[in-house]
Amino acid sequence: MSSAKGKKTKGKVTAPKVQNYNDKYTVSGTFTSISTAGNGSPSKSRVRDVDLGYEQPMKRPKFNSAGASAEPIGLHDQSESSKKDSRSQAASVFMKPFKDAFPQLLDHLLATENDDLIGSTCDCRKASRTIKCFDCLMSPPTCETCFLSAHTHNPTHWAERWNGHFFVRVDISQLDGYAISLGHGGARCPHNPVGDMKRAVKFTLCDRTGIHDTKILFCDCMDGGLKPDQLMKAEIFPGSMTSPATGFTFNLLKDFHLQASQSKKGAFDFMAALRARSNNADPSKVPNPYPQFLRVVRVFNALVMLKRSGQAHGIDEHLPMRPPGSVVVPCFACPEPGFNMSVDDQDIFDGHFGLPRKIKTDDPDDLSLTEGRGLFPVESRYQEYLKHAGISPEKSTCAKLNAVDMQNKLKFRGCAVTGVVAVNCARHNFFRYGSMVDLQRGEKYANTDYALSQTLYQAAFLRWIVLAYDINCQYGIHLVDRFQKSFPGLVGVVERLVLLVGKMHLRGHKDDCQYRFSLNYTDCCARTAGESLEGSWAEAKQAGASTKEMNPGHRQDTITDYQNYWNFTKLLDLPDYLFRQLTNAKAVLPKKITYFQGISRRHGRARVAKWSAASTAPVFDSQRKEWNSVYRFKDSIVPGRATVFRNMLADEATRASRIASQQTTPVAVFLNQGVLLKSMRWKIARLRRRVDKHKDPDDKSQLVSMRPSFSNDLQKWRKQQQVIMPWIIDSVIQQQPDLPEDEILLLPSDSQYVRTDADREKLTVLTAQELLLWEGVAHDSLESLRQAVKYHVSLLSDKKRMARGQPMNTRARTIVKQGEEKRDAAAELYRKAREVIISLGRPMTDDMFPQLLPEHVTMKDSTKSHALGDGSTLDSWIWRHGPLGDMPQEQRDAFQEQSDSVQWFRARADMYRWLEDKETLEHEFRRTIAGLDRMTNIWREMARQNAHKSGYSAYGLQKANMYERMAEGCREKFKRAGGAWPEAGQSKSEFLRFRRPRLDYDFDSE
Repeated sequence: MSSAKGKKTKGKVTAPKVQNYNDKYTVSGTFTSISTAGNGSPSKSRVRDVDLGYEQPMKRPKFNSAGASAEPIGLHDQSESSKKDSRSQAASVFMKPFKDAFPQLLDHLLATENDDLIGSTCDCRKASRTIKCFDCLMSPPTCETCFLSAHTHNPTHWAERWNGHFFVRVDISQLDGYAISLGHGGARCPHNPVGDMKRAVKFTLCDRTGIHDTKILFCDCMDGGLKPDQLMKAEIFPGSMTSPATGFTFNLLKDFHLQASQSKKGAFDFMAALRARSNNADPSKVPNPYPQFLRVVRVFNALVMLKRSGQAHGIDEHLPMRPPGSVVVPCFACPEPGFNMSVDDQDIFDGHFGLPRKIKTDDPDDLSLTEGRGLFPVESRYQEYLKHAGISPEKSTCAKLNAVDMQNKLKFRGCAVTGVVAVNCARHNFFRYGSMVDLQRGEKYANTDYALSQTLYQAAFLRWIVLAYDINCQYGIHLVDRFQKSFPGLVGVVERLVLLVGKMHLRGHKDDCQYRFSLNYTDCCARTAGESLEGSWAEAKQAGASTKEMNPGHRQDTITDYQNYWNFTKLLDLPDYLFRQLTNAKAVLPKKITYFQGISRRHGRARVAKWSAASTAPVFDSQRKEWNSVYRFKDSIVPGRATVFRNMLADEATRASRIASQQTTPVAVFLNQGVLLKSMRWKIARLRRRVDKHKDPDDKSQLVSMRPSFSNDLQKWRKQQQVIMPWIIDSVIQQQPDLPEDEILLLPSDSQYVRTDADREKLTVLTAQELLLWEGVAHDSLESLRQAVKYHVSLLSDKKRMARGQPMNTRARTIVKQGEEKRDAAAELYRKAREVIISLGRPMTDDMFPQLLPEHVTMKDSTKSHALGDGSTLDSWIWRHGPLGDMPQEQRDAFQEQSDSVQWFRARADMYRWLEDKETLEHEFRRTIAGLDRMTNIWREMARQNAHKSGYSAYGLQKANMYERMAEGCREKFKRAGGAWPEAGQSKSEFLRFRRPRLDYDFDSE
């Protein structure tokens, strides 16, 4: 993999010519992506072009440990209806015994309100049993003396005292002569003799069992230490460092930290639940230590980050290339010099408006406890930069991508901070150190530039960097100029950035962007989607309700803590994730190679040689004012869906038909997405029928991966529909489909499913626009059908002439089957599009869209000599219909040549991306293992260096053991996935070339 800079000439711009693929991995690189969000959740358009895209959905199926040939988890050889029946049956089967047992289960619950041993003689033979502990498991009632003795080290267990009728909850300190003693392992301090309660201090102690209004006896020995120190030694965090009267057990703080990190539960709700746990009948009688809890949690979480990151042990000494003081969990699969050695990294970039902060009367001096150590940069430097950066005047020219200029400003009213923009590594979804910044009134280039600069400072050593952002077509125009002004030291790095757009957001761009900024058509990007950060925002959004009420520093500390936990969970899952992806890539790659070699063989040596010599770089046509690409089919003389969509957008922009404060999605984009979703519904339904019939594991895997992606896109589209078609919502709610592909979109073409005549009447305002789009789909599908029929006939001819022996016949049958599927899918799409067109008002006898019968899906085999009867028969109407049928032969040949070349280039790019993904995943596995081994050794060394500090050595060895176990598990996963390591002295380039299969077709073997 090598890099080269683009060339500029008058009238046209070209990028480097595609290089010999054997050199793909001689250079390393990084990858970054940006997209926009609004209303507190990612707002994305997924516009799936019928003619574009070879990528699988971002969410791939998980595989069982059996390896690449294993079926996706949860799939069985049964129909969808039987699956539904088994699911519902399982629920009823499991619940029925419980329901039948309700009477005896209730008896057991109520039996705990009493105890038959109450009033009997205690085991000590000195008193009766009057106290019971429900916090201890299976604990019998005892007398007060025995209860106190048994709870010396459990002072936060409630004493349930029998009053003659029922149990009454009291704190342990209300028992005769008891106070929590500090400094002597639970025993009384010699200076506080038993029975002397004069020095006992009233203290509010919070634990997982509740809030205790208790008493504490501090140690009065000379070396006892200050009160905060005594509390900390007892694993009680003081609410104050001067005169503590409130404390929180470490167990409680750890519990809240985990719950908040996992579920984003706020401190207010957590404390309210704790008060209810103490006295559910009247929580108002329980002390409310919420203010102290809020402060302590913030300090505790910051300390935990310092502890877990190794900063307390001096880890910076061992990782000098890492930003000093960093508490961020890094991505172990991305390159870090001196850590995992390799240099081959990718990043993703995105703005999110779900983490705002209100304008409040707060402490202006409130600073982050992790400032300069976590995800946010030093605030004073950032604010100083914003003062001089100003507001960039650029506006986005692409439909739907409006993070810069289409955000609804009303929703930010009263907010000092409207959200954040952050940087993630694209392939593994880890947040990066110092690369999250606050936004003010929407997402401005100045904010984005600062976040990007923080990442580039760390990635400057990389020779090849890819930046993906949902509006890169606009953001990148003056990027170098802005960095020349604000970050001159990074200009050299910015100049070598490769700017792309995430696959999902790219679907909403205009046609030029589809080829200039595509991850699918850019070398060395593997199967990276560039959208992973969008998923993390859904998790982060849950914290928005609480963080928007916080002071500035507190908010940044909390977000850093939450996203750092996100990083840690990603690290734990990283070996499994890499295993799933590598297993899938190794299963898919041979099929992609077989398909590419098959079409290369069909097109012949001369054409393949000519195409192979062509540059894949997009070229600007100064006359037509558009970008040409070998992957782009030039505008047909019949208006396809993409052309219709583009014309509708232009017309809508001219009429200024959308209201920016309410409708951020143009009607054209909304309808176009709806048409694509409907086409995808049909595709999934067709795949489901094939799965039910043939039980093919590959089809099952594809079905499982397509459904979540479709469901996710449908949910986002429904939000747009709620704004553009609010009257349809009742009809949407009434639907209860079992599977996502069974849900009706309720476009004008679905009017028969709308509840009322009035609602159906309202749909007519969109009918004409939807009709135009479906006519475009019909034209597209008819052209696809022609190509598929031609391809299939050619494959059959080649198979009969050249397939000899079982291996060649098996291979040929596979390719022919793929050709049949493409032909049948195109035919079905045309038929369904025609049905929709008729439902929208076109007559059934319309000559523009004739009926397509099975006998029409044929052509004469031009590879054979003239057969008897050919002269008296005509080819199907699909070859004569429309402008294509009226073309002169020369134009038709040129049309077919372009169609064939686009198909070949796309198939080659698809194959390359899967090969890159397989090899990149293997690199990532090796880097992850190297990073885990490095951390194991570092923690062992830090444990040795800190042996003189109590607890430091033990914690260091514990962390070393954790990383060692993770490394062993990662090695095992890599081995199971068929991974290997270069031999001693073997370079990576040699290793890759040795393991790489042949990609092109060997014409000399014929």
